[in-house]
Amino acid sequence: MSFASTTFEKPEVAVAEEERQRLGRTETRWVRVLRILTLLILVLTAGFVVMAVYSFGRKSQQMSFSSEFEAHAIRVIESFHTGIGRQLSACDTLSASITSYAIESGSVFPNVTVPHWGVMSNNFQIQAQATFVQFYPLVTGNETDDWNRTLWQKYAALNHNWLMPSFTKEHLMRTAQDLQFGYEATPLTSEGVEGTEDSYENDLGHLAHAGSFSPYIWSSRENGPSLPLSGP
Repeated sequence: MSFASTTFEKPEVAVAEEERQRLGRTETRWVRVLRILTLLILVLTAGFVVMAVYSFGRKSQQMSFSSEFEAHAIRVIESFHTGIGRQLSACDTLSASITSYAIESGSVFPNVTVPHWGVMSNNFQIQAQATFVQFYPLVTGNETDDWNRTLWQKYAALNHNWLMPSFTKEHLMRTAQDLQFGYEATPLTSEGVEGTEDSYENDLGHLAHAGSFSPYIWSSRENGPSLPLSGP
C-alpha cells in the first residue's frame, strides 16, 4: 500500500515544483519591470526638476537683469536731467543777477558792467560745473548803422579796468577751492603760445602783453583789426 501511495505522489510534487518555479520567474520578471519603471520615473522626475529649475532661474535672471538695467537707465537719465536742470538754473540765476543790476543801476545793454564778476563767475562755474565762463554782450549794427557799436567801443574803453583784477580774483578763488577739496591747482597756460606750461604770473604777463582789451570791435571795415574775409 505504501509503494502505490508514493508512486501516485510524485507527479503532484513535480507539478507543484514547476508551478513554484513559474511563479518565481513571473515575480522576478515583474520585479525587474518595476525596477525599470522606477528608474524611468526617477530619471523623468529629475529631468523635469532640472528643466523647471533652469527655466525658472533663466526667467528670474532675465527679469532681474531687465529690472536692474531699467533702474540704472532711469537713474542715468534722471542724473542727466538733474545736471542739465542745475546748469540751466545756474545760467538763469546769473542772467537774473546781471539783469537786476542793469535795472537798478539804470544801465542799458550792452553797456552794463557787473561788479564782482570774478566772484559771480566762480560761483557759476561751481554750480554749473563749467570749465570757464565768458560774457558776450550782443552789440547790434550793420553796414549803414554802427551807432550801437560805436557807443559800445567808447563805453568799453572807459570801463575795462576791472578785467585783470576780476581775472586774478576768480583764479585765486578757484585755486583755493581746488586745494580745499584736495585737487592740485593747475596753473593757467597762455593761449596762442604752443607747447608752454607757464606759471600764473607769466600767464598774466602774456595776457597783458597780448592786450587784454581792444578798443575796437573786430570789423571788416573802419577802425580796429580786420577779420579775414573769404570769397571775392
